[in-house]
Amino acid sequence: MSHTAERGIVRPALRKLWALRVFLLVLGLVVSRRASAARGWDNPDALALAKEGIDAKKAGDIEKCIAKDSESLNLEDHPYVRLHISSCYAAQKKYKDALINARTALQAALQDDDDELKEASLKRVNDLLPRLAKLKVELPAKSDGLKITLNGKPVKPAQLAEKVTLDPGEYKLEVKSESGKKASFKSTITLDEGDEKTVEVKLKTESGEPDGPPAPPKAPRAVIARASLLMSGYTDTANVHLATPSVTFNVAAPDNEWRAGGGYLVDLITAASPDMVSSASRRFREVRHQASGNGAYKFAFGRVGALGYFSTEPDYRSISFGATYDTETSDGMIMPQVGYRVGLNTLGYRDTPFENFSKSLTTHTLDGGATFIVAPDMLVVATLTLMYEAGEQAKLYRFVPMFTEDVAARVQPGLSPDAVNFNRIDLRPRENLPQQRLRVAANGRLNYKVSPSGTVRLEERLYNDNWGISASTTDGVYLIDLSDRIRVWPHGRFHAQTGASFHQLAYVAAGGTGDAAIIVPQFRTTDRELAPMIGLTGGGGVRLTLTTPGSFPMLGVVVSADVMYNKYLESLYITGRTALWGTVGVEGEF
Repeated sequence: MSHTAERGIVRPALRKLWALRVFLLVLGLVVSRRASAARGWDNPDALALAKEGIDAKKAGDIEKCIAKDSESLNLEDHPYVRLHISSCYAAQKKYKDALINARTALQAALQDDDDELKEASLKRVNDLLPRLAKLKVELPAKSDGLKITLNGKPVKPAQLAEKVTLDPGEYKLEVKSESGKKASFKSTITLDEGDEKTVEVKLKTESGEPDGPPAPPKAPRAVIARASLLMSGYTDTANVHLATPSVTFNVAAPDNEWRAGGGYLVDLITAASPDMVSSASRRFREVRHQASGNGAYKFAFGRVGALGYFSTEPDYRSISFGATYDTETSDGMIMPQVGYRVGLNTLGYRDTPFENFSKSLTTHTLDGGATFIVAPDMLVVATLTLMYEAGEQAKLYRFVPMFTEDVAARVQPGLSPDAVNFNRIDLRPRENLPQQRLRVAANGRLNYKVSPSGTVRLEERLYNDNWGISASTTDGVYLIDLSDRIRVWPHGRFHAQTGASFHQLAYVAAGGTGDAAIIVPQFRTTDRELAPMIGLTGGGGVRLTLTTPGSFPMLGVVVSADVMYNKYLESLYITGRTALWGTVGVEGEF
C-alpha cells in the first residue's frame, strides 16, 4: 500500500480516536465526580454541607452560606471550603475574616503544592488586602500597666506593636493608666475601605497634663523570597543529547501587593541525528543562554503584570516581552485573565555573523481565559491561545531529498539515510515552509482533590493551525502526600496529531530532461514534528522537604523523570524515537 493510501486511512482513524478520547474523558470526569465525591473528603457530611454553602451563595443568601460552610469546617477543615467562605465574608464586608480564611487556604495550597488553589487563594488575598483598613496606635514609651480597649474589647499593648488590620467601620479607642498618676485617652476613629490611619496616644492626667512621649514606630515587614536550582537532562535514540542547568527566583510583599521574579538557564546540546547524517553534516554542538524576568502589581481595578525574556545561541536570537491582566468577579468564584506577548527572532548560520546573513521571524500571542471555583474540592481553568507567526520558519541547515515519481511511490517510512541518498536525484533543495502561520489552542485543566492526601490534575489541549495540523494532548498527574515531608506523583501523557497539508514522505521533482528546468514543490520539509505522529509519556517524581513543614526558611529536594516515545507515521530515516528527560534540584523559601 502506498504512503498516500496509508494517510487516507490513518487520518480518519486519528480523528475517530480523538473524538472517542474526548468523549471518554468527559464521561470519566462525570462518573468520577458522582462515584467518588465522598472519597475526596474524610467526612461525607462535610462535603454535603459545603455544597449547600455554594448553593446558598449562588442564591444570594450570604448568612446561610457562612453558616453551612462553618458547619462543614467544624466537621472537616477543607482548604477549598476556606476559600469559599472567604468570598461569603467578603460579601458582608467582613474582610478580616475573609482574609484569615483565604490565607489559610493559601497556606494549605503551598504545603500541598496545589498550583490552582495557590493561584486562586493568592488572587483572593491580593483582592482583600486593599479593602482592609489599618490602624496604627502609637503608645507612650512606657506602656506597662496600660488598660486598652477597642470598641469595648480588651487589647494588649503587644497587639498594637504593628498596624492593626480592621474591617471598615467606626472604632472607639480608650487607654487608661492606673500606675502613678491616673491618666487616660479617648478617641473615635472612622475607617473606610483601604484607609490607613495613625492615632498618637497622648495620655492626660485629670489636670490635663501629658504623660510621656509616644512609642517609636516598628520596622516594616520583610518580603518572602523563593528560589530553585535545577539540573535537567535529555537523551534520545536519535543521538540528541541536552543538559540544562537553571536557576529561578521570585520575591513578594503581599501587604504591598507586588511581586517580581526571574530566571536564567543554559542549554548544552549535542546532536548527530539521522537528518544530519543524511545531509552529510558534522555533529551539531552549541550552547544557548536564556534570561527571563517578570513582575506584577495589584491596583484597585485588577493586577497588571509584565514579562520578558532574551535568548541567544550561535545561529538564533530571540527577545520576547508582554503584559498580563487578571481580576475576579464580586463573588470571587470566577477569575478572568488576559495576556499578550510579542517575540522578535533572528535566524542565521553557524559560524556566520548575523550582520552578514540573517532572516527574521515575528510572533504575536494572545491568551485569554478564567479560573472557576466549581465545587468545594474542584477548580477548573480554561484558556484560549491565538498565535500569529510571520517570517522565516524553516531550518536553514535542513535539506530535503527529491525523488523521481516512480521511486517516490516505493519509498517507505523509516528509509535509512544511506538508502535515501542512493535513491534520490542529485538535486537537494533547502527546506522551505510557508511564511505565515496562524495557530489556535484551547486548553482545559481540572484540579480535583480526591482525598485529603491526594489530588488529580487533568489537562486537555486541542490544537489547530492553517498549515493543516490538528492535535490533541492529554496530560494527567496524581499528587500523593505520603507524609508532611514526602510527596510523590505518577505522570502520564498522550499526544496525537495529523501532518501538515504540504508534508510528504517523498517529494517528487518534475522536469529535468533536455533544457527543461527541474521543478520542485514550493513547500517541502523532512521535519518529523510536521508529520502525522503519536506520542506517549510516562514517569513521575518525588519531593522531599528537608526542614520542618510550615517553618521558615524552607528547603526541599525534587527529583523527576519521564520516558517518552514518539511514533512517526510518515517520516524518513526513523519511525520511532525513545527519549528520557530527568530533573534534580533544590528549592527554598526564605
